[in-house]
Amino acid sequence: MWFLDTTTDCAGFSVPDSLINIVATIVTIIKIGVPIILIVLGMIDMGKAVASQKEDEIKKGQKTLISRCIAAGIVFFVVAIVQLLFSVINGGTDDNDIWNCIDSFVNGVGKGWKYFHPFLLYLLQFYFYNDIIVIENWGICMKVKTLNGNLNIIGKNLRKFRKQRKISQPEICRKLDLIGVTMYISDIYEIEYGKKTVKDFEALAFCKVLNISLDDLYSNTEEYYEA
Repeated sequence: MWFLDTTTDCAGFSVPDSLINIVATIVTIIKIGVPIILIVLGMIDMGKAVASQKEDEIKKGQKTLISRCIAAGIVFFVVAIVQLLFSVINGGTDDNDIWNCIDSFVNGVGKGWKYFHPFLLYLLQFYFYNDIIVIENWGICMKVKTLNGNLNIIGKNLRKFRKQRKISQPEICRKLDLIGVTMYISDIYEIEYGKKTVKDFEALAFCKVLNISLDDLYSNTEEYYEA
């Protein structure tokens, strides 16, 4: 029901989010649906031309298909660029700003991933070849880059030095917590077996609690680079 819906402030007016999302959905349908319809119509015309077995009709059908494919591309990218521009513009404005209102109607509200528009995602995927780290809570899930299947190269050494010092996984978690680094037993396990990435400050923290140097932690890691 409209009066129970959450609202967005648009230049002093409270607009139901459900209404805004309906408009945003229509914009998305135009971006995706219109190009699909244009391409399908072009393919139908081309099919009819080929079926007629007339050279003039086939050439005409080819031109029509090309024209409609170009038009489909223009529609898609124009809408996508407009959505991206309003997302970028809205990034530095107040929540009740008119740009926020327009951005909401174009991209929708209530979903964290609306600020990471698919058009920008396409560009990032093209540049990074799908090796993009997952952005949690935004609904984006992509492959994480590994080294011969390993997410880190210090796991074996961490396990070796931890056992040499007779420190259990729960104990190393407690020691890390004392210096301000929160990690769980499952984190230690996954790191030791190469199933979790390690941040630079976490690597330094391991060195502190194990009383070793970074050189020790990264010693004999050449094997990870072997095919």
